[in-house]
Amino acid sequence: MPPLPAVPAKPLRSNMLWILVVAAILLINWSIRINDSAIEHDALENLIIASNLADSAAFSVDQPNSGRSMAPSRLREPIPPLVTAAYLKVLSLFFGPLDVSWLEHGPGANVAKFVNLFWAAIICASVGAALLMFTENFRVAIIGALVAGLLIRINTLYTEIAAQALLALFSLLLVVAIKSGRAGYWCVAGAALGGLVLTKAIFLYVGLMLLLGGLIYLLARWAKGKSLRREVTGGILLVASAAAIVSPWMVRNYRYFGSADITDRGGHVLYIRALQNQMTDEEYVGAIYSWASEGPVKKLIGAAFGLSPEDDSKGGRLQRLQQQAPDDYEAYRSGNTTQAISYYGRGRAELTKLHHQLASQGIANPAGAADAQLKQRAILLIADDPLSHISMIPLYLWRGAPLATPLFLAFAVLAFWRRRFDVLIYMAPAAAMVLFLSVFTHFNPRFSVPAVPILVVAAFTLGVLPYRRERGPAVPG
Repeated sequence: MPPLPAVPAKPLRSNMLWILVVAAILLINWSIRINDSAIEHDALENLIIASNLADSAAFSVDQPNSGRSMAPSRLREPIPPLVTAAYLKVLSLFFGPLDVSWLEHGPGANVAKFVNLFWAAIICASVGAALLMFTENFRVAIIGALVAGLLIRINTLYTEIAAQALLALFSLLLVVAIKSGRAGYWCVAGAALGGLVLTKAIFLYVGLMLLLGGLIYLLARWAKGKSLRREVTGGILLVASAAAIVSPWMVRNYRYFGSADITDRGGHVLYIRALQNQMTDEEYVGAIYSWASEGPVKKLIGAAFGLSPEDDSKGGRLQRLQQQAPDDYEAYRSGNTTQAISYYGRGRAELTKLHHQLASQGIANPAGAADAQLKQRAILLIADDPLSHISMIPLYLWRGAPLATPLFLAFAVLAFWRRRFDVLIYMAPAAAMVLFLSVFTHFNPRFSVPAVPILVVAAFTLGVLPYRRERGPAVPG
């Protein structure tokens, strides 16, 4: 196992100057791009929870001026609202209490979004450190960090930026832990994974996928008579550290809601995905057009298949594929499943309908119970026609990660050919995330954003530097 590369022997003063220049460029860029556009939808729920935490230490999605008591919630993962709450708490020391109605639009929204500088700094530092480790080239590391920083979607309170930061940090620490074999690195990597799970709950399952992959690898080494003591010890430390971070939240949820689920949203997301398995052949082909990004590619696809924007509209051939179809909002607000047009709207309306039914029956935590019921329905639908579910995976990769998917495949082939197994390991969590999203969710393109810094590192490591096969294997083999 080769040692970790030493920091390049350059004058510290010169390196610091470059870091300060890049930091200044990024700060100016981020400050210009953060504006007073309204904070809405999922991002607003994160803001409301953060405001409640800052004002009354209540993790609740209830509006503070709604007249209701602050009921505990697990609608959203806790880490992003906790960080935003800490930021708002600091601001309140200087400016007094900050009302959420002021923070959600106008100058207040501008102020609230500056919390993202914390996450952005972690992203750039993690990318720079990974490139320095992989390439041993300070210039490549600093340029890669600059590129990653410029690609950050800074003007939002969606949780993707937090997931980007923690995914980049975890991927870096995982490689460092494997290369060094030190217990401390395994523990810190596990803590980063735990934070990632509490930022995006899907990483609980992604982590299990990685654990299964690791076990298969270790069994292959064991079959060859290799010693596994260090790897097994590291894996145990990783899992234990992640569990130490995640467990308190799960215990809290079990206490309040009767189950230890990270959030309440997984069931209805899987149900929407199961409903979309029912697409007709015409809709399947049409989804290639409907889910393409606006631009020349979509126009070419439309011309090839004889499709146009009218097909996406109400009454059009592809109206059921839309996430924001006309009439859907009112349908899922009222729980009227017959009024909903799209598959997405039907799934959301069914959730609301079940919620109302269970609440009227006096069921404790009707939101969680409704989500659990939809999960069971989804599993039955998928089990009834698994081939249809599998056939949809390429379509969802096209929808959610049309660029990331071919890049991951290309970089994986290149890394394997160049025996850069350390880069393969670095990419594995992000690639597993993309695969999981394509199998178990309706894969909104926003969901794949956390993979961007990982792809930047892979591109600079494998595409910019000359081929250096003499580096050899980067993991035990």
